[in-house]
Parts: sequence; C-alpha cells; structure tokens
Amino acid sequence: MNILSRLEEIDKQLLLAINHTHAPWADDVMLFITNRHTWWPLYIFIVAYLLIAHKKRGVKMVMFIAFSVIVSEILSSWIIKPLVQRLRPCHVETIQSQLHWVMDNCGGRYGFFSSHASNSFTLAIFMVALLTGRNKWWYLLLLWATLISYSRVYLGVHYPGDVLAGIIVGSVIAYTGYILYQKTSIR
Repeated sequence: MNILSRLEEIDKQLLLAINHTHAPWADDVMLFITNRHTWWPLYIFIVAYLLIAHKKRGVKMVMFIAFSVIVSEILSSWIIKPLVQRLRPCHVETIQSQLHWVMDNCGGRYGFFSSHASNSFTLAIFMVALLTGRNKWWYLLLLWATLISYSRVYLGVHYPGDVLAGIIVGSVIAYTGYILYQKTSIR
C-alpha cells in the first residue's frame, strides 16, 4: 500500500470512529453548531465590538477580516474543491452505508478542503491576532472554530483530512490578512 492510500485509509477510519460516537443529544448539538446561520449573532457582536471599541481602526479591522474570510471561501469552494474533486464521504458509495446520517443532505459533491473549518479558523485566528493581550475571552473563538470543524466530521460530511487542511489554510489566510492589516493600519 502506498503512502497516499494509507493516508486515505487512516482518514476514512478516523471519520468512521468520530461519526460513530453519535448520540441523539449530540446529533442536535452538532447540527446547531454546524449551521452557519446559528452564528450570525456572534458575527454581529464581533463587528459591533470592533466598530465601537476601535472606532476608525475598527472599520479597517472589519474590512480586513471580511476580506480574509471571503478569500477563504473563494479559495475553498470555487477554486480548490473543483480542482481537487475529492468526494465528500456521503458521496462515496463504499462509505455511505457505514455513516450515521443526521443531516438531510451533506452539501456539495466535493469536500476538500472544508470551507466551514477554513472560514471559522480565518475569523478566529485573525481576531486572536488582533486582540491578543487586550482580552483573553477572544481565545474562546479558537474553541468555537474547533467545534465547528469537529462537527463536520461528526456529521459525516467531511473527512478529518478535509477539516485539517481547512484549519491550516484558514490559519494561513488569517495570519496573512493580519500582516497586511498591520502594514496598512491606521495608528
């Protein structure tokens, strides 16, 4: 077995192990966590906080964060997924019957890399970089992004490798966006 086949098998086994830890209460929690609409109040709070606490600089912060998340989404959904064409587990016939299904549908055909993981880590890492030392509560965004990422595997819509790649890409985008913000920041 070559290394790529071995990694794919490990990815599949991890997916099944996580997906099979289901419980009715956890299914509901993971559906809530994975739903993008759940988090609109958090996004509104972040924007309001940045605008109120940082005034003119806050506008630039919001713009750079929004741009970074948009880059993350475009890179994942519009460029990499169609280019790589790695099927989501729910579209792989040999795995479908082994998955515990909670969602009505599992999203688009391709899953590499996870937009949920990338976008949430882009926001979380950017916010932590922006506000390090000001308030330790912002580190909870890392837990939030991790829960969203985990929910994608738990629900069987992404392999762990899809999520890990999303975390890495989102973190790189956030850090790059933060560096660009610093270079153009109003002081």
